[in-house]
Amino acid sequence: MLRRARARHRRRRSLLPLAIGLGIVVVLGGLIGAYKLYTVYIRHAEAVQAADAITTRRQRHIAEQAGFSPVAMLGDSITAQGNWPELVGSGVANVGQSGDTTVGIAERAAMLPPTVRTVFLMGGINDLRTGASNEETAQNLENIVADLQPRRVYLESTLLTSDSDLNQRVDDLNVRLHDFCESGTCTFVDLNSVLAPTGTLLPEMTVDGTHLKPAAYTLWAQRIAPLLAAERAAARH
Repeated sequence: MLRRARARHRRRRSLLPLAIGLGIVVVLGGLIGAYKLYTVYIRHAEAVQAADAITTRRQRHIAEQAGFSPVAMLGDSITAQGNWPELVGSGVANVGQSGDTTVGIAERAAMLPPTVRTVFLMGGINDLRTGASNEETAQNLENIVADLQPRRVYLESTLLTSDSDLNQRVDDLNVRLHDFCESGTCTFVDLNSVLAPTGTLLPEMTVDGTHLKPAAYTLWAQRIAPLLAAERAAARH
């Protein structure tokens, strides 16, 4: 009996270092796991903070662009390159952004300050050029119009280009946008009848088949001038 008891005691003593070692491994594993979770949390928090900072800067930029203007021209580079205060008078802010698709336009539309009560919106050509479908592009523009409510929204036609194949898609897109505005959510403004009456953007209107010359902006301004005059008259009453 005494011999067996001593044998058990020796076995226990031999197992003790193993148990201690296993305990240390478990503890270290837990600490390493906790540290990894902590670093993931810190990185996530830093990413969120950085994204919030970018959003805040963009909101500030949009607010600075809009100023206290009651009217905003919203769109991509075609809108951005117009000198709208000179073309149509004061109180009209240019919040166009070169290279924007409807996704970028939507983000900036959500950042417009409440002082903007009327929006002239154009977009879609960059979407079509980068492979977006007509349906997706139209839906994005319709969503932007919905998000801009209760402002008055003038949805300007996506401009035709010098590319006849692309123009077929532009025409189809504009048919849908026109029909969408028939619901009363927005007012469709056909600019192609002025800038591209033959079904393609006239050479004297464009610098590269897409972007516009000063003469085109003058015609554009003349097309929307009565609409702006009506908005200004309504604001005075």
